Amino acid sequence: MKPLVFGLALFGVLTASLWAQPKIGEAQPAWHFTDLQGNVVTSDSLKGKVIVLDFWATWCGPCKKEIPNLIKLQKQYGEQGLAIVGVAMEGSDTPVRKYARTSGINYPVGISNDQIYASFGQPDTIPANYLIDRNGVIRDAKVGAINPAKYEKQILALLQ
Repeated sequence: MKPLVFGLALFGVLTASLWAQPKIGEAQPAWHFTDLQGNVVTSDSLKGKVIVLDFWATWCGPCKKEIPNLIKLQKQYGEQGLAIVGVAMEGSDTPVRKYARTSGINYPVGISNDQIYASFGQPDTIPANYLIDRNGVIRDAKVGAINPAKYEKQILALLQ
């Protein structure tokens, strides 16, 4: 019985570390996904940029409410080094393509995959946003709707 209990405890410790959410002040985990245009977007490809990694879904009211602000931020600060990236928590790209087109999303959006989902602790509450500085360090993590004015101030501080 003791080996079974030990084995289950060890399994729990090992799998928990696989799905642990990255913490503020730590380096972002390596991640990748394919966007709706077929381009591979990776954490490495965005080195040197301030990243907002937004986990969202087309069926999520609070997610859809914050997207116009993310569009505005990308338009205003993209040339200064802001990269907003949308990770849709959907089973199909059809509703995501339609929503991205009709809402005018101006940043890369892709469907979540097992790798990015696990790398960020399998977020089960959305929207979930990670604010990552130019050095790849997570500076903020939020679950639920963001305060647009406060978030813009955080982004501006990292763009300086």
